[in-house]
Amino acid sequence: MIENWFSTPIYFVYADKDLESIQKEISNKINAIEDKSCNTWSEKINTTFDDDKNDIYFFQLKHLQKFIIEHVNLYAEHCGYHGYTPVISKSWTNFNKPNDFQFSHSHDNDKAIISGTYYYKTNQNDGDIAFETPNILMEAKKFPSRSSFDTVRYSPEIGKLLLFPSWLKHKVQPNQTQDTRISISFNIEWSKLYE
Repeated sequence: MIENWFSTPIYFVYADKDLESIQKEISNKINAIEDKSCNTWSEKINTTFDDDKNDIYFFQLKHLQKFIIEHVNLYAEHCGYHGYTPVISKSWTNFNKPNDFQFSHSHDNDKAIISGTYYYKTNQNDGDIAFETPNILMEAKKFPSRSSFDTVRYSPEIGKLLLFPSWLKHKVQPNQTQDTRISISFNIEWSKLYE
C-alpha cells in the first residue's frame, strides 16, 4: 500500500469548450489592459499587478471568471477544502516580452490559498513556469540525481489554466523568442459559506 503524504497538487486543464468565448472577451479588452501595465517588479516584465486592482473583475472577464471558479472548486474538492466558497481576490496580467522572466517567488503574502495562471497568448516556447520543490531535504547534496526533483516545469499553451497552492515557489524561464507571452494570474481566497 502507498499513502501519499505531504504532496503538492498542481492542477491543469484546457479551456476546450470555453476557449472561444474566453479568448474573445480578453481580445476585446487586451489593449485597455496593456495600457495599465508597467514595470513594477525587479524583473524585466510589464504587469498590471497592483494590490488594489483585480483585472478579472475590473475588465469584466466573466467567461474567464466562471471557468476559473469552476476549476478551483474541482481542485479544492480534491485538496479537501470544504465549507468555503472561492473568491478571486487579486488578478493581474503579465506581458512577457523577449528576454523577460520572473524570479522565484510565491503568493503567500496575503490570505491567498490557491493561485493560478491562464495563458491567453503564447507560442509555447516563450518561457516555461517552473515549480520548485517545497521539501528542503531534496536540496541536500546526498541526492546525486536531485535535479530531476528540484523543479517541475509546465510549458505555456493557449487556453491552459494552472492552479497550485499559493505557498508554492515558482519562477518563469526567460522568453527567448521574439514574441510577447500574455498570461492572467490570480489569487483565490475563501469566503465562508456558513457563518
